[in-house]
Amino acid sequence: MVVKTDVALINMIQNKGVFLDLIDHMDKVGEGEEVRIVMYQQKLRALLDSVAPLPNTRVLREVPAERRKLESALCIENLERIGLVIQVDSARGMMVFAPFVIEMFRHFDGARLRHLNSADYELIRASFNRLYEVFITLPSLSREDIGFQEQVSVLRKEIRAATAKMKECVDALQGRLQRLGEIVDQMRYDVIDEVAKAQEALGEINSIYLRNILPALQFLGEHTDLKGTKPALTALTCIGDQLAHYGHDKLASSVYYSVESIRSYRHDISIISGSLMRYVQQSEAHRRAYDKIEQAWNRLYGGVRELHDGSLKDNILPSTHPVFARLNTYSGLKMRVFEAKLEWPDANQRLALAEHLRTTLPNIKISSGKIHQLSGQTNESGELKRRRDARLLAIGNLVEEWEPRLTDDAHVAMHEHLKDRLKGYELTDLLMSVGWLRKREGIFLIPHYQIGNLATDCESLRYYKLQVETEHA
Repeated sequence: MVVKTDVALINMIQNKGVFLDLIDHMDKVGEGEEVRIVMYQQKLRALLDSVAPLPNTRVLREVPAERRKLESALCIENLERIGLVIQVDSARGMMVFAPFVIEMFRHFDGARLRHLNSADYELIRASFNRLYEVFITLPSLSREDIGFQEQVSVLRKEIRAATAKMKECVDALQGRLQRLGEIVDQMRYDVIDEVAKAQEALGEINSIYLRNILPALQFLGEHTDLKGTKPALTALTCIGDQLAHYGHDKLASSVYYSVESIRSYRHDISIISGSLMRYVQQSEAHRRAYDKIEQAWNRLYGGVRELHDGSLKDNILPSTHPVFARLNTYSGLKMRVFEAKLEWPDANQRLALAEHLRTTLPNIKISSGKIHQLSGQTNESGELKRRRDARLLAIGNLVEEWEPRLTDDAHVAMHEHLKDRLKGYELTDLLMSVGWLRKREGIFLIPHYQIGNLATDCESLRYYKLQVETEHA
């Protein structure tokens, strides 16, 4: 019996737990969209037994009607007939659901949405660069030109796809990281299972930070140095400029709005990145602690290994033992054997100390000390330290004298302020002044993920730009 598509989809949604488990397994093993037929059949059989278990006598007419309907709707043969399963490979024992089915169930839980990685961002950037090359090489950009209309349609499709992927990625990161953060924050150190889960969650957070967050920030950066191509948003902006130059103002405005829409996700990803840093640092601290524990264990293991492997049986050292490499230390010593003629009582430490003091104190001579002063020598390290401290204080005073104002580049502002006021000014002084500026009350330095350059006659500095904001801004 063929069950219609809408009825089958309703049954799948009502029992979404089975399909969400399948999606989790697919993400875990990394087999793409393929699902093992045996696994699906096992989960379907468990679902049927929970909904309507079979009676003791397996007669077709005694099978519950609810079980027959559900099995007819969700069996592999019916799903393949109605197009919800697009491939069944009996030889390999694999089946493939239609892509829209997997995406539908991923949208039921934001944490199961796909995270964009570096390869995904590279595909989006390459598509925008390819479209830019197409638009600048088109022979005609008139509205009547069919080639131009086709490329505009492709451009809109690529922009919509990129915007949707960015939104899904941000939602997925927020949902997944919230779940992982709860595991770490609610961990109890006296419960081994919770500690193991927290450690696994920290490892996954660290992986997400490296594989998803950092590539996203690099993708949304518009001043990244790329060989031969442009950043994605820069390529889109150039396309808008090209369209505006040929009189397509409405279309150019649409492209500019799309650029701003994609750029707005940089704020969300920056917030996620900031909240992740605590867990990333915690994961790094755990890794260092485990490394130290492992090193200590290896030292203990090496120290006691030969006591348990049988090499010291009967207290006989092998000829290769390291102790024999230093036997020449005792060469020339004669073996002397003493036989005790008397049985001495146990030593009394108090009496031994009293006897030592009685015989030693009268022989001690108290000599008057003489003080000699060294002339003609100075403490060079102390003088250098005083000069360095005086220069740091001078830089701090100049930073305090600087009039706070809004600027997009704190390094340039400090450079202009110090170069004529500080004697022997160097770019190292600029770095110290930025450190002083961070400590001033009412001034905040906001990172912009942009690279700046400063150069003097003999020095150059490359740095990340910091925006200066005041407390009343």
